[in-house]
Amino acid sequence: MTQKLCRLVVSNAGKIPTGRASHWIAQLVQTYVIHNWLQQDVPEHLLTIQNRITSSSSFARLLELYRDVLRMKGVAVTESAEQTELRLSGLVIRENHQLRVANQIYAAVFNQRWIEKNIASICPHRSAMEAWVQSGYDDSLLLQGQVLAEAKAWAADRSLPRQDHQFLFASQEHERQKILKALELEKQDKRALAAEKTIVTAKLRRAQRLVKASLIALLLLGIVLVVAVLVLAVFWVRR
Repeated sequence: MTQKLCRLVVSNAGKIPTGRASHWIAQLVQTYVIHNWLQQDVPEHLLTIQNRITSSSSFARLLELYRDVLRMKGVAVTESAEQTELRLSGLVIRENHQLRVANQIYAAVFNQRWIEKNIASICPHRSAMEAWVQSGYDDSLLLQGQVLAEAKAWAADRSLPRQDHQFLFASQEHERQKILKALELEKQDKRALAAEKTIVTAKLRRAQRLVKASLIALLLLGIVLVVAVLVLAVFWVRR
């Protein structure tokens, strides 16, 4: 990168305005290095850095770490595997026990937009997660059903950023609670149905006993009436 910048300055040296060298160089870098950098990165340098990151098995974690470095202007050195890999990519350097973006050109090329674009390309639930975070962790915005199953399958063999893990865990826990609640409601419905069946059975038995008692009473009444009729008949015959 230093050699490329030197060549740019030398090849355009005759155009340097008096007293405005710093501004002119900044414009030169913006025009021939940063702007449309994928097409102008000859020989490859910026693309090499990008490929080292995007081809990593820890791609998502490297993006998360780099986002923190870029946003906070530095992250304390911990010598983690991700920090080491990010330093080896050349994108960041160690300075005063802090990880910092190696230079302003890298910060301009690999900016927040670049980070979000790459995160979105590898994380299908990114927009849902961001909506969940921005809402203050509204459970209604968590993944559910088939979408959650697909997200879990996608994340199974990937090294994800911390926030992605939290989102998927919260989604799974919410789904589990929904299932438990549904099972509990089903149990309650079964208990209510069983109780109702018991009540109906008891009422039916009482009705059957009442009918049986009524039949017996009618039978006895019939017998009494027959006996009474016979007695009266005998009485009238004897007279």
